[in-house]
Amino acid sequence: MANIEDVQRAQEGDQNLVGVDLSGADLWRSDLGEADLKGANLNSANLSKANLENADLSGANLSYANLAEANLQNANLYAANLRSAKLYEANLENANLENADVSYAIYDDNTAWPEDFDPEEAGAELGG
Repeated sequence: MANIEDVQRAQEGDQNLVGVDLSGADLWRSDLGEADLKGANLNSANLSKANLENADLSGANLSYANLAEANLQNANLYAANLRSAKLYEANLENANLENADVSYAIYDDNTAWPEDFDPEEAGAELGG
């Protein structure tokens, strides 16, 4: 479970969050743009409407996270786990999804993916 001090740091926009446990944390509308979240545990976290533009989420666990309407433009999601994440209306333009696991992630027609990325081929599912 998430450490309350780490959740407060994230809510206040701390940029150095390498490896923190934010599982299940409510980070709705948090500004984590350019934050270093390498290897962070964000399993089941609520990141809806969060700003994660230019954030480094390489190796992060975002499984079951709510990323609805989140801004992930230019985010580094290299080898990140986005399994079963909610990506409704998320903006992933120019994000690095190399080696990322998006299997069973749910997206909609308003989800913006990187150019040349096929979400269905990667295992994501178009939801309602």
